[in-house]
Amino acid sequence: MPSGSRYRQYAEECLRSAQAATPVQRAHLLRVARTWFEIADQTDASLDESTDESTDTALPRHAPRKRGIQ
Repeated sequence: MPSGSRYRQYAEECLRSAQAATPVQRAHLLRVARTWFEIADQTDASLDESTDESTDTALPRHAPRKRGIQ
């Protein structure tokens, strides 16, 4: 899967193309660029979550934590 930065490059290409486009084309290109930016953010968030989970040394999330005797 491409990284968030790759998706941001796609969005930037849409923004550059929109500068020379007709008003209708510009509207479409701006929507596509916004979608690429959203995908980039989601990809980065997903990668951050998977990195956090792979470096987590705590108990697995499904394992109950033991409590001390009170």
